[in-house]
Amino acid sequence: MTPLFACFPVCMTFTVILFIALVVVVFDLTNRIPGDDEPTAPPVPRDPNQKMGPPPWWVFPLMLLAVAVFMAVCAWIWPE
Repeated sequence: MTPLFACFPVCMTFTVILFIALVVVVFDLTNRIPGDDEPTAPPVPRDPNQKMGPPPWWVFPLMLLAVAVFMAVCAWIWPE
């Protein structure tokens, strides 16, 4: 019975990470800034009050990979 209880916190952690990732994706898709895919004009000084767009697409998978690597390192250092 102990392995079942040991698995529960790990499974819940990955489930919560997946849930947060899905929430981020949904909010990113619903709050798109019009004209994001169009080429931009030559660079001009940015107004500090200007609304910023979303980060590049590769930032999200990189964040998930970093969390997964961190969890794997922690699981290797502190086994249950």
